[in-house]
Amino acid sequence: MSLFKAREFWSTVVHGEGGNDEECDTGCMVIANIDNADPPADKIIIGGFSGTLRVFFPQSHRTEEGEEIGGYRADHVLLETTLNYPIIKLAAGKFVSCVSEGHF
Repeated sequence: MSLFKAREFWSTVVHGEGGNDEECDTGCMVIANIDNADPPADKIIIGGFSGTLRVFFPQSHRTEEGEEIGGYRADHVLLETTLNYPIIKLAAGKFVSCVSEGHF
């Protein structure tokens, strides 16, 4: 008997320019409350070498029968923009005016 149940809640396929698969590295995704929503709600921020920046807010929704369903929907995309340069790394956190130990 297992105490935990794991299942896929949400996924999407990210395509770059021309429909090709987006190329990215380990630092190209961050999960954070990037827009400081109240109450706090994490968003998924993805950047790629093609310069495309995407912000997703995945949510579950209920069917007319009351069943809760997860998965990608078009309204989960909050932002999609293409910048002129590749996105090498993304980071989120508290920005401070001086550099001291413990702050990045």
